[in-house]
Amino acid sequence: MLPVLPRQEFGVSTVPRFDRHRCEVRGLGLGDHRAPAAYDFDNRHRSVAGLFQYTLAGEGRFDDGHTEHAVPPGTAMLIEIPSPTRYRLPRGDGARWRFLWVMLGGDAGLYHVRRLVARHGSLLALPESSPPLDTLRELHAALVEDRPLDDLSINLAAHRFLLELDRTLGEPREAVPEPVRLAQRAIDARYSDPTLRVDDLAEAAGFSKYHFCRLYRQSTGVSPYTALLDRRMRAALDLLTTTPTPIKQIARRCGFKDVSWFGATFKRLMGTPPAAVRRRHRDLGVGLDARS
Repeated sequence: MLPVLPRQEFGVSTVPRFDRHRCEVRGLGLGDHRAPAAYDFDNRHRSVAGLFQYTLAGEGRFDDGHTEHAVPPGTAMLIEIPSPTRYRLPRGDGARWRFLWVMLGGDAGLYHVRRLVARHGSLLALPESSPPLDTLRELHAALVEDRPLDDLSINLAAHRFLLELDRTLGEPREAVPEPVRLAQRAIDARYSDPTLRVDDLAEAAGFSKYHFCRLYRQSTGVSPYTALLDRRMRAALDLLTTTPTPIKQIARRCGFKDVSWFGATFKRLMGTPPAAVRRRHRDLGVGLDARS
């Protein structure tokens, strides 16, 4: 069992000592939320990060964009942000969600989060005594005790946590069929191509379109067309929130033939126009890189 932790949550800020291959900790803490308090996060419009949140008591809810799932004790969420996901405290008297969380960043940190989500999904079963949770507990204790932590020690702790998480999870319990993996690779490689169709994905998988669509949905829970749109939306959210790239160029880079189609699809799936997402991030003071 994890030792009793004080209910404290911290934002972590250090002076960067190096620019690349960073595993950052941007926040860490023990949260404890009870109804009727509002605790509800829509991840479509948030700043780029990776979130790990492990339930200690009570239960949360996680919506992967298609289905809502319970997050009971012994279960963690690992989420790439921004994404068409949401998590919240359930409604009703007596609802409670107590959890240990860490917000991660940096190019290496986000790479590992994406890799782990791709291999294991966003809901992870972990024992409380596992090494990655021990690492978070140790870092949390250092913050509670106000021990000096520099940029290097924070990055080392984040890197250690992610590597221990990878080792603890091991191999995926249910391997994705090779034809589905081939299609997923084709989506990642060619999502920016507006001519990419489900027929092309079926051809890459080596199946007829009918059998491919059925296999893909059985293996992933979504259709291949939905998976392609999700990939394009993730790329668009990344460009909107981290670069000053014009929206017309973002549309082209994300596989849309014209900006009006992109805008309509984005609003339908994300609930708000792309320009509004960018304005919100500017209003919040989120810096945009100079990438073009």
